[in-house]
Amino acid sequence: MEKEPVTIERIRQAYDERSDDIRRRLAEFDAVWATGSDRRIWEEMVFCFFTGGCSAKMGLRSVDAVRPFLTRGTQEQLAAALTGVHRYPNARSRYVVASRTFLRRDCKMALKRRLSAFASADDRRDWLVREKGIKGLGYKA
Repeated sequence: MEKEPVTIERIRQAYDERSDDIRRRLAEFDAVWATGSDRRIWEEMVFCFFTGGCSAKMGLRSVDAVRPFLTRGTQEQLAAALTGVHRYPNARSRYVVASRTFLRRDCKMALKRRLSAFASADDRRDWLVREKGIKGLGYKA
């Protein structure tokens, strides 16, 4: 079965069909930032680690699987929880542990305070992507 080509018209049509859902989801992200705890922000960051090169559904299932281990779990515990759930259980579990270790040293996991210190959302994003201690985040290609 041949796929239809991606066109501006088809993108606009898809957006029109899903714009309400998109706006609702963006409002959820805003709410996490506005009212979320550092633990919740950490969970969102881990979701980002899990969705690189994978689907959002896989990312959600993966976060659910590792939630009990997000703050104190070992790489082995995280990898075991991700096995059968994520395509890359070992790599992604290493990202979580390495980033958590860095963030504990850098800001004692006070993520909201640390991320609020940047002058703009672009500066914050650039730091998250460029900081060598944070693994698994990058610019969208």
